[in-house]
Amino acid sequence: MTPLTRNIVVAVIIVIATLSFIGVRFFTNAGQLTTLTAAMEVSPQCTVLASPPGPEDLVIDHERGMAFVSATDRRAIAAGAENVRGGIYVIDLKGDPSSWALRPVTAHVPAAFQPHGLGLYIDEAGVRTLAVVNHTGDVDSVELFDVAADGILSHRATVKDQGMFALNDVQPVGHSAFYATNDHGSGSDFWNALSDV
Repeated sequence: MTPLTRNIVVAVIIVIATLSFIGVRFFTNAGQLTTLTAAMEVSPQCTVLASPPGPEDLVIDHERGMAFVSATDRRAIAAGAENVRGGIYVIDLKGDPSSWALRPVTAHVPAAFQPHGLGLYIDEAGVRTLAVVNHTGDVDSVELFDVAADGILSHRATVKDQGMFALNDVQPVGHSAFYATNDHGSGSDFWNALSDV
């Protein structure tokens, strides 16, 4: 075998191995080639709640018996609707489940508000901060809200950073400090699509 032929064979093997790896990753991420087995039997007792369009995330304040829910009508946004404003809603979990309802608690600021992931921080004195991912336009941000005893939110700050470009979720670790996750590791559409594979 000549050196040229050997190099071609090696190159073809590398290309086939790379494409095979990408193909297996794609199918595994899509839920194929995977077997799920139940660790235990679960018999859920679900209660359907009327909600605004597009509930995305929820966080529970166990001490106060409240669940905060973020929601945005993403279908309306995808259809080209303008000025779609989402909201944060609270469910009082202390009552009978048949009485549960989503009550809006969003402050009027920021005016452009399309919430996604959210997280709750409670300090030793019981003071609460709700951090919320906000997708508006080309710039993502994290909105920080003070939480009143009844769950009503007061906007305190908007945090933006060039490292926050595809925000998914947020976990506050203080009243002005948080960890946030990006869906993708790059701001480039090409690299984002490749990372999905």
